[in-house]
Amino acid sequence: PVRDEGETSDSVNTRQLGNENEAHLNGEVELKCPLCRGTVNGYKVVEAARQYLNMKMRNCSHESCSFSGTYEELRKHARSVHPTARPAEVDPSRQRAWRHLERQRDFGDVLSTIRSAMPSAIVLGDYVIDSEDGVHFDQGEENENFTSSRSWWTTFFL
Repeated sequence: PVRDEGETSDSVNTRQLGNENEAHLNGEVELKCPLCRGTVNGYKVVEAARQYLNMKMRNCSHESCSFSGTYEELRKHARSVHPTARPAEVDPSRQRAWRHLERQRDFGDVLSTIRSAMPSAIVLGDYVIDSEDGVHFDQGEENENFTSSRSWWTTFFL
């Protein structure tokens, strides 16, 4: 974001993003919330935080390079030593690995939600069986029916 002439370095900038097409035409990136993965409608730039983060030591993104420096030093290094590298290009194998990690995390979130809502539930593949009252089999009958004080609607499909 571009600062107004009257702004100080301690002020907070707020920028509202327009629709997605407008953001892509202006070269802006479509931001996603790291918690809910929803669309970010706006953001704030805190200059003091930006200065602090710019002073932190960072490593070069090339796997064979061991350079380390501040954000400004890293930019100069990347332009001089790796001029043809494009950091925006994502390695397809890393992208697949990242998506796999996201799916695992989503599945873990679902399991955590189920376990907190139904502590005695049993998860078997795509099925969740709530056995809070103790599901029993009638062994005396030929067709083994479930007997429980709860209805069988407590079985959910993921």
